[in-house]
Amino acid sequence: MKIRAKRTTLLLCFALLPIMLLIALQVNSMRKMRNQIVSETHKLLVSNAEHHLQTVVNDFGRIVRRDRLAAEQSLVIMAQQIEERLAAKAPKNARPYFADDYANPETSPSDMTTAPEYRKLVGGVERDISISYSNVVFFLTTGTQRRKVIGDIDKLASMGTVCWDIKKIQAAGMTWLYCGFEKGFFMSYPGHGGYPENYDPRKRKWYEEARAENGITWSLFPDVSTRKVAITISKPVKYPDGKLAGVAGIDMGLTHILDIVNLPEAWKASAVILQVDPKGKDSEKTPITDNLLIVAQESYDAGNEDWQKPIKWEYLTSPDMQQLEAMKADILAGRPGIRRMRLKDQDTIWAYGKYKKNQPLVVVIVPYDHVVAQAASTEEFMLGEFKGLAVLVLGLLILVFVAALIAAIISARAVTKPISQLATAAGELSNGNFEAKTDIHTGDELQDLGAVFNSMGPKLLAEQEMRRSLEIAREIQQRLLPQSNPSVKDFDIAGATIYCDETGGDYYDFIDLAENKPDALGIALGDITGHGIQAALLMASARGILRSHAVDYFDKLDKLMEDINEHLVADTDPSHFLTLFYAILDPANKTIKCVSAGHDPALWLRKDSGKFCELGAASGVMLGVMEGMTYGDSEPVQLGGGDVILIGTDGIWEARSPEHEQFGKERLEEIIRANTERSATEIIDAVNDAVIKFRGGEPQEDDITMIVIKVL
Repeated sequence: MKIRAKRTTLLLCFALLPIMLLIALQVNSMRKMRNQIVSETHKLLVSNAEHHLQTVVNDFGRIVRRDRLAAEQSLVIMAQQIEERLAAKAPKNARPYFADDYANPETSPSDMTTAPEYRKLVGGVERDISISYSNVVFFLTTGTQRRKVIGDIDKLASMGTVCWDIKKIQAAGMTWLYCGFEKGFFMSYPGHGGYPENYDPRKRKWYEEARAENGITWSLFPDVSTRKVAITISKPVKYPDGKLAGVAGIDMGLTHILDIVNLPEAWKASAVILQVDPKGKDSEKTPITDNLLIVAQESYDAGNEDWQKPIKWEYLTSPDMQQLEAMKADILAGRPGIRRMRLKDQDTIWAYGKYKKNQPLVVVIVPYDHVVAQAASTEEFMLGEFKGLAVLVLGLLILVFVAALIAAIISARAVTKPISQLATAAGELSNGNFEAKTDIHTGDELQDLGAVFNSMGPKLLAEQEMRRSLEIAREIQQRLLPQSNPSVKDFDIAGATIYCDETGGDYYDFIDLAENKPDALGIALGDITGHGIQAALLMASARGILRSHAVDYFDKLDKLMEDINEHLVADTDPSHFLTLFYAILDPANKTIKCVSAGHDPALWLRKDSGKFCELGAASGVMLGVMEGMTYGDSEPVQLGGGDVILIGTDGIWEARSPEHEQFGKERLEEIIRANTERSATEIIDAVNDAVIKFRGGEPQEDDITMIVIKVL
């Protein structure tokens, strides 16, 4: 039976049924539809919110590690610049600005300005702090005589330029850059006035801890200028004779992290940053509220007029103690999660990421009503529509019987023809004709369906072309890597890389340097941030620069790194950078010299002692981060028969097991030691097999690249 005959018969049969029965069926159907739509909307909104929250908190750990590394590198650079100036002679034209100079418009720097992050509470009202981005300020503590410290101050008067360069690169969340000195004076950037008379940096927590630890430390305290909670990273500064000169520090606004976390504006006030308080976290008797310490939230950012007043910390708690204890267990075990529990008396959704020891953890708490508000609005709207539609159905059903026969005859063809077109076009599309289209102009859902079908072919074609492009990019990148291992007398050398995506950011290369010295070989290995096309392009660029300059800088590896850095800084996005290990092997003398730009040192197993040494410790920051970086190369190192050197990327030792344990360098050393009698290629295979087995089925998260050099 044709569709036209079926439609006519069915419409006539239903038209003969009692009108009231049809009304009842329609009303019941509409009620079910309304309930189903509201229910599905409710589930979808909650699911989308949970997915978004989980994505945000999972990304937070990577953001913190990135900012922590950048802040420490900035501090090291600033401390080095201070030490270099203290070791040099004071310039004759030095013009230092003191705190008192900023109080007088006639003596203050000419570039005074204001910025949103530089404000303080005065009488309960926030006021701007006038600052100078071109100059530092000097403050003398009580009892310090100016004539006794002016020599050091003149040497440091030009630090404003260095601090400005650091702040331009790491501006997010960074407020003050400063240094307190044992002689009783204080230097700060941007330059500003308004220091309390009794302020002495030597008595501050950040100064005392860095001096005691004799290394980089992190601490929390109220900022003396803005009166707001800040996190300080500090490091000792020394004179050329090794004597302590002072402590340098950088302030980071804690709550700026909430601004860079990708949250809707309405949810930001509910986001907090936690630190697991160590005072009893291993004790089962310790209440949960003594563990989850809130170190950043919107209320902390209100500030405190008394900079000497201790911070009044808060702990995260909930009336639902069982859920809170379960959340604590997840956090201590390093598991992310989503939980629904109360905050005070409000029903809320809590999202938290993967906790790592001594690192902050973001928790986003969103009122449940906010998440499902759209579902409630949809239900109210549909209820009104339902009432109106019920009245309309009653009138329409009266006309059904009269219109059924006519409608069936006229509409049957309008339905069957578009369906036939769709069936024909679908057959062509399934046979690979991506240009197959329909020409439906019914003005209804069939026309919409035809339009959707017409858009499928180009999309499928585009996806196919994208896959081809990725495959071509992968093939090109593979061709840029060495196609075979080098043949070097008295040495067995091999290299390999395993990408975790179609294209990657790891790179290794062997460069023939016989033009400089017979049989000399350049060995390079790099790790670029991220994966995919961008990382692959940066890898190709770095490879080209290195190969084009390797011969010219044969005896100047430090200058080679500086030149590569200048090219990459000029041509790449600041968010992408490269760590690079480069060495020159002299087979005739069995020596190797190397230089490293932020890359982990190579592992060197010495046959004579049976012990591991590190070869080529990092002598400079990563390439592509900042202009003007300097690097130091090593002296040639004498190699002995049976020695094994492995140069690798962090994808090896940072590989994780299903229990989130890292592979580590100790396991790597054990594998090298156990395979010293095997070939370089076999050692690489042994390492790769061990990493795969350690992951236990977990996906590869990072590229793995290694080079093995074995002395025969």
